[in-house]
Amino acid sequence: MKNTGMKEAAFRAARTFFQAAVGYAAANVALINWSDSSAIKKTVVALVASAVACGIAAIMNLPKKDGDA
Repeated sequence: MKNTGMKEAAFRAARTFFQAAVGYAAANVALINWSDSSAIKKTVVALVASAVACGIAAIMNLPKKDGDA
């Protein structure tokens, strides 16, 4: 039973990463100059920020133990 809670938390975290990454891409894909290394660095930083959002979502969605408030 506990395994399904972890699967649900992982699913929500992945969904959060996907939403953040797609939102960034939709807003900036036309503006990225792929020949400029600083633009690529900014893109990587934004995807890392998406990964951080994913990690935060995973932690927040972990199932609580019985007896915890």
